[in-house]
Amino acid sequence: MVSLYTLVLDLQIQMQDYFSSQLGPHCSQVLLERGDYSDQECTSLAISKLLGICVVLGSSLVKLPQVITILVAGSTEGLSSFSLYAELLAFIFTWGYSAYQEFPFTTWGESMFLTLQNAIIILLGYTYARDYLYLFLFPLCLVGSLSFLLSNQLPAQVYFYLQACVIPLAILGKLKQIQKNYSNSSTGQLSLIMVALLLNGTIIRMFTTVKETSDMLTLFTYVISALLNLSLVLQIIYYRKSDKKDAESKKKT
Repeated sequence: MVSLYTLVLDLQIQMQDYFSSQLGPHCSQVLLERGDYSDQECTSLAISKLLGICVVLGSSLVKLPQVITILVAGSTEGLSSFSLYAELLAFIFTWGYSAYQEFPFTTWGESMFLTLQNAIIILLGYTYARDYLYLFLFPLCLVGSLSFLLSNQLPAQVYFYLQACVIPLAILGKLKQIQKNYSNSSTGQLSLIMVALLLNGTIIRMFTTVKETSDMLTLFTYVISALLNLSLVLQIIYYRKSDKKDAESKKKT
């Protein structure tokens, strides 16, 4: 029977091997073997790797609050369909571009999880709208598109152009949701927890992108996304305060 000590030791060795491969020979020797954390370059790289892992792990559930909100309400009211599709394309293009460039998974892994979660939200929208044709066609189109994009058979220039499209898609998608919130004077079923988590994720991504890839196109995408996510957070807070005030005034009358 394998002892607990053996399991812990095996896990420790595996973690050490993983971080050695991620940090490179020099930094793994400095940090893991010598325990010298005075080397700022290596320490900041290690922090970037850890933050990247946290973002990727967190992203696997980041849209769960939104999914729960929709299921409880039985509606996708307040969510912009255009915004959902624009986000989905942006996540897919980032996934394809990053995989093609062979960037470390810790710098883009959330794009994969967010693609799947956005797809679930879109499918819920079709379900509640009883649009069964699109409910059937959408998964087929998504799987086909991903298979083609991740095959690495496209010219390098195409992947660059697709990543360049992420910026306008991110801007248009978020602006459409912001505009819909403003028109409705309400954020509907939009989840504050989800948007706040997305904001934190994009801020962390700015740091990890600078540290690990220095890809200015990707960095600019995250900067724009962070600003737009911040706008959505402020909108949700503002309109929910207004809704509470309206409810209190109605009670008084």
